[in-house]
Amino acid sequence: MIYKLSCIYFPEYRVINYQNKNFIIRNAIKGIIADNLVKGFLWWNDLYIKILNLNLLKVSLSEDRGIYKMIQHSQWDIEAQKLFIQACHEALKKIYAKIYDRTKKGQYAQIERENIRILSQLGRCTNVENFRKFIAEFWGRAGQLSILEEHWEELLPLTSGIMD
Repeated sequence: MIYKLSCIYFPEYRVINYQNKNFIIRNAIKGIIADNLVKGFLWWNDLYIKILNLNLLKVSLSEDRGIYKMIQHSQWDIEAQKLFIQACHEALKKIYAKIYDRTKKGQYAQIERENIRILSQLGRCTNVENFRKFIAEFWGRAGQLSILEEHWEELLPLTSGIMD
């Protein structure tokens, strides 16, 4: 099913015009996906790293619609992912509430500053370990989260590295 999706969303080859000459380029992303599937990995396993290693970033940017469509039509562990998003939303609400509580009457709550801080920290997440560290600190800053307390078993694979 997944390979069939890659066949639909990624053409076999592309014709590139360079210095008034046409070149046929095989679709490397489709090959990376097929290689991952053959090895028993998830189709997106190390996709970005492999694109960087093969110097395909410029080529892959034109393929981002295919990647987006693959993401939209692939099977996901929806429940764990929904819980993860709900935990993040709950954390944001609690962090914002703390900011409002610290804001003196008549002053402007620095919500936008917090958003910029969060985005900056996310931007520094260059690998899975950094992202997991960010999530732990983010949820920790929020304090006690009911979603995490109630559903820690479902979220454990996502937060511990058992599942990406």
